[in-house]
Amino acid sequence: MSTNNTAKTSGFTLIEVMMVVVIIGILAAVALPSYQNYIVRSAVSDAQASLLGLANAMERHRAQTGSYLGSFNDPDGDGSGAPLIYSVQSPESGTANFDLTITATASTYNLTATATGQKNIPVKDTVSLNNVGVRGGTGSLFNAWDKNKEKTTEKKTEKGEASTETSPQQGETVCIEEGKCTTI
Repeated sequence: MSTNNTAKTSGFTLIEVMMVVVIIGILAAVALPSYQNYIVRSAVSDAQASLLGLANAMERHRAQTGSYLGSFNDPDGDGSGAPLIYSVQSPESGTANFDLTITATASTYNLTATATGQKNIPVKDTVSLNNVGVRGGTGSLFNAWDKNKEKTTEKKTEKGEASTETSPQQGETVCIEEGKCTTI
């Protein structure tokens, strides 16, 4: 009589488990920076929308009162302060990613959204908008209003100088050589 001592085992080996852990680690290393970049872009877009909403409120205020003054809290009389006619933060509810401020005279204004340090946006970086529609920014948000910033490339000219070039948009005519043009 022979005895069969072979027992059937089931489960995963240590190598298989380690391979799964490595694959998950690689996926996380790729996905996490993209997600964090998305979160920053989302917060900046919200701040831009808040500035545009505040600009509309400023124009309504001027239409009603004839001046931009009185639209913000100015306790020290320096011509700037938190809005009284709109939310003081972006987003309007929840944790503030940006604080909104107004600097104004009777006939001009500058609106600024200053980062609070949330969402990996450096504290004190700003996005701004003024009464004639000039958009700006400081620090890491210097080009925040530029919708084509990802489409801009740097090329060398024939003389070896660096120049920036924006990718053509739909409906734009592009000429590669003289006489060889196409509409995209």
